Amino acid sequence: MENPQRLVAKTVKTQEEMKRILLTNDDGYQAEGLRTLAAALEDFATVSIVAPSLERSGAAQSLTLRQPIVCNQIAEREWAIDGTPADCVIVALHKLLPEKPDMVISGINHGANLGENVYYSGTVGAAREGALHHIPSVAVSLCSKKAEVKFGHSARVARATATT
Repeated sequence: MENPQRLVAKTVKTQEEMKRILLTNDDGYQAEGLRTLAAALEDFATVSIVAPSLERSGAAQSLTLRQPIVCNQIAEREWAIDGTPADCVIVALHKLLPEKPDMVISGINHGANLGENVYYSGTVGAAREGALHHIPSVAVSLCSKKAEVKFGHSARVARATATT
């Protein structure tokens, strides 16, 4: 039987070995869904958050063209951007992150992104922007009409997706 201490040592990854994941959304950098997702990924990946400073639902994949995009660093590997979700992905990839992420996850959106809504969703638009940059990307939404929702199950599904 193998020593349990050796088993633990084998599962601990260094920062260099961990997957690099860019998180964004359209609900803003303080949104509960984004925060729950970041917490679910923290021991599995090096997480960078680049999200809009304010809620930007319905922004689709639009870009900011005629005004400056201001980046405010909130914490280590975390920025609030005065722009759209797609702007967040572009700025992260070209200005903020030292390395290209292994994956972009947009969400967890509070509300459904189904049917034709995917064309208008800022959550989906950010994931599409990541895919345009040849990065595996996914948009995660929680379909609920309740004001108070629990994002934990959705965060676990997103984490499982990131591990494959």
